[in-house]
Amino acid sequence: MAKKLSRIERRIDLMFYLSEVRVTHYSELMKRYNVSKPTLISDVRYLFYELCLPITITKGKYGGIKLENNWSVYNRHLKRYQQEAIYEAMDSVSDDCKDALNSIVHDFGNPFASTNDTKSEEGENEENNKGCLEKVNIEECIREEKKDG
Repeated sequence: MAKKLSRIERRIDLMFYLSEVRVTHYSELMKRYNVSKPTLISDVRYLFYELCLPITITKGKYGGIKLENNWSVYNRHLKRYQQEAIYEAMDSVSDDCKDALNSIVHDFGNPFASTNDTKSEEGENEENNKGCLEKVNIEECIREEKKDG
């Protein structure tokens, strides 16, 4: 990176970069963005919790930051409540329409969306901050990374 990026620019670039390389290491990212490891940990936490990117962190000498293969920044995904609304609407449509709606969910459904997403009365999507991928305990990995730090 030639110029110092703002926090939001860096996080957006990191999202695109992970989408391209799929796996990287903190040391590589520290050089790329000229920031500290705690800053990168904060950025990764933001991408995981706020944007629901399916990120896995592996500790140790050969560990790294991995973006799951099924996710790309170039793909558009339905929000969980949108997906649920489609399923609900399927009860009242013809079989042909059901097939079409199923294909929409198949093509655009987000396999990584939290099952705890809800639609509030104001119509806003609320995220459960326990993480979008329940199989990954990113907080534990981040705490370990800080200790190793």
